[in-house]
Amino acid sequence: PATMSLELKVLDSCQADEVWNLIRFQVASRLFPHSVVPVPHVQDAHQYDLLHVLIKQSELLRSRLMPAGLLENLLEPVPDSSINLMQNMAHSRQTEQGRHELKYEQVVMDRGVKKTLKATITEITKDSAFFLVNLGDMHLSRQLPWLRSVNSIYIINQVYLASNLQLSSAYGNQMLIFNSDSRRPIGFTCKKFTISSKGLIMEERRIRKPLVKAKFIKNANISLPLPVPPPTHSHGGSLRPRLAKFRTGMRWFGEGKGTFRNKKSIHLSLEYVQGLSVNSPMG
Repeated sequence: PATMSLELKVLDSCQADEVWNLIRFQVASRLFPHSVVPVPHVQDAHQYDLLHVLIKQSELLRSRLMPAGLLENLLEPVPDSSINLMQNMAHSRQTEQGRHELKYEQVVMDRGVKKTLKATITEITKDSAFFLVNLGDMHLSRQLPWLRSVNSIYIINQVYLASNLQLSSAYGNQMLIFNSDSRRPIGFTCKKFTISSKGLIMEERRIRKPLVKAKFIKNANISLPLPVPPPTHSHGGSLRPRLAKFRTGMRWFGEGKGTFRNKKSIHLSLEYVQGLSVNSPMG
């Protein structure tokens, strides 16, 4: 009998994400400790390299993480302590040899289609930066469009890199292959720091919810400020005074910008989402 010919198609990094997202957690469980986050996307994996920054975008009840760039590029040019600290971070960088190779295969049903997925990852290394940030050492640039929209940042302090990443997907007579022979991040860990409204990087905070299952924005465009959810009803008056009252209430009832600590403050936040009146009693 005639054999069915196999149609081979080479994937770019954007198309490879469809394969990676189906198996990245299984691959990570075989390579890393449980606290390591597999890079969410192959296409923008470079944005999850050592000493890169992540910020959280919140929209109503949903929040996602997005890359903001290399820490050094986000800082004010002064004071000198920032420059010195970045130099110390660079000098503290250590590289460890990890597993030489991982081969993984899995059969999945993807949108009703049975697919055989394979990943081959070689020459895995771990880069680490050891640092402490003291209050006043580092100051984010006030020109950052998202500065007033966030109250904390995540700094990547460990990254796992692979010199070669090959992904493939086979179904029917189709064989899709992606091959990267450049050194590429495949997993990372972070430290979390609070920041003041003026961009001063403050104390380190424990990450309460593991980032392994966090949602990430692909190819984030942060040239514009992060959105503030608008009220759903009109109550007269401009939005600015109502938003100012809302922010004041957050600081009064919370323990920092954007945090809620009791039912009353949560109720106030919901009032804002539904259209907060200028005359609402917020203190």
